[in-house]
Amino acid sequence: MHKGFTFLEILFSLLLISLLLLGMDATLFTSLRQVKSNLYFTSAIQQLAVITERLKIMPAAELTETVKHWNEQNQHVLPQTTGWVEKKANAYSIVITWGGYKAKNCQKNIIGETGCLHASLSVK
Repeated sequence: MHKGFTFLEILFSLLLISLLLLGMDATLFTSLRQVKSNLYFTSAIQQLAVITERLKIMPAAELTETVKHWNEQNQHVLPQTTGWVEKKANAYSIVITWGGYKAKNCQKNIIGETGCLHASLSVK
């Protein structure tokens, strides 16, 4: 009768532990990527709320200056971000993109490390 572990049993145990640890690392990295995407999405929603409130209280003549200041603030909150505001009749069309997303006309909200959000604001 053999006492202790054989070399093969130890190697097999180390292989199983290694695979388990690799699986845990993959799960961790996926979680971190999702958290990063959620942070960008939350920040973009907050920035949309900021410009919406500014547009509600500002005179229409100050639109260009307001958007300029908003984009400066966006640069501190989101990576490679740009925001656009267009006045159309009695409404504003607002778009914010981040992560190098290039489309100015964001028809569908895209959420991730790169993405865009759009909103409309009716004015009286």
